[in-house]
Formats: sequence, structure tokens, C-alpha cells
Amino acid sequence: LTATKRLSHNFLLLASYTYSRTLGNYPGTFQDSNGQLDPNISSQYGLRELLINRAGPLPNDRPHILKVQGSYFIPFGANTFVAGLAFNMQSGTPIEVLGANTLYGVSETFILPRGSGGRTPTLTSFDLHVSYRRQLSRLFGFEAYADVFNLFNQQEVVAVDEAYTSSNVNPIENGKVADLVNLKQVNGTQPLLNPNYGHAIAYQSPLSMRVGLRLSF
Repeated sequence: LTATKRLSHNFLLLASYTYSRTLGNYPGTFQDSNGQLDPNISSQYGLRELLINRAGPLPNDRPHILKVQGSYFIPFGANTFVAGLAFNMQSGTPIEVLGANTLYGVSETFILPRGSGGRTPTLTSFDLHVSYRRQLSRLFGFEAYADVFNLFNQQEVVAVDEAYTSSNVNPIENGKVADLVNLKQVNGTQPLLNPNYGHAIAYQSPLSMRVGLRLSF
């Protein structure tokens, strides 16, 4: 869905909302669950037991995305001052519940179906744009501008540790979070749980600025 307020009375507004899903059992040539980038030879189809619980929301599944951008123009003579503000919001990504496989190592077994660990937090950010424009002649124009990204320096979590255990375990086919209490290693003993599971390992990029000069003709 899109909405546009065309430039009039010195301001304009653009807005869009997107609902989308990426569901399935193939995340692409990059395997996000274990960080493997071996196009066409990744481990995800190497063993039959690794196929269990693979179907569900894929790593970049963000159902809701909202963008709103507005700009205000202040003309004075041959000059124009522009101030703009953008708001971006997007859903968090699915969190997996991963264990190790005897042959392939850590973060290879989907203990529960994709996305069973919930989602990372919804991300929001504001970006600011200011510029000064001057028409030098009929053919040439000059602009000095500055962009500030993540204006309020928001530091929301964008990724968490998804390794529930480093022990060799079998998947719980179509299992639920409540079933984790029954999880056992392949040899029947209790698995060694990861105390960092679900904790943040990456955050939003911090506040940054870009300045520039532009000559148009």
C-alpha cells in the first residue's frame, strides 16, 4: 500500500506499507543458521535427519515494513532550504532453536521447526536530511547537504545467539518449546545447554552522518 502527497504548499509526503512472507525450507545459497556460504554445496541437504523441521519462516522473513518520508522546502530568491525526515519500521526476524549434529558439527540440527524461538524485536529508526540549494544559472545548480542516519541512535537487537546447545542432538519433529525439557543427546544423556542462547550478538548500526556537495546540470 502506498500513499503520496505531491509537492504543494512547499511540502511532500511519501508513505508505504508492505506485508510479505518468505516461507519454505530453502534459505538460499547462504545458510544463515550456521553462517555457511558454499553455494550449491551447503550442508543443509547432506543428511536426511537435517531435513527435519526445516520448513517455516526463512531468515529474512519480515512480515511488516512501514516507511514514511516527508520533506519541507523553504525557497528564498534563487536559493532553497530543504529539511526532510524519514521513519522506517520493520518486523524482527525468526529465531531458531539449533543443536549440533554428530557428523556436521554445531548449529546444524533444527531441534524445533523454523522460527520456534520467536522473533527479534521490531526495528525502528529515523533519518534526517537537510540541504541548501542554489541555482547558479539556467543550466547549473549547486547543493550542499547532510544526512543523519539513525537520528536517535537507537540500539535495538538485530540478531541473537540461536545455538540452544552444542551437544549432538536429534530434532524433535514438529515439536514445541515445551518439548525441550525432554531433549536428549543422541547417546541418551542430558545435553549441555548454551547459557547465551537468545542473548544479543548484534545491534542496529549507530548514529552516522554523511555530508556532500553536488553540482547539477
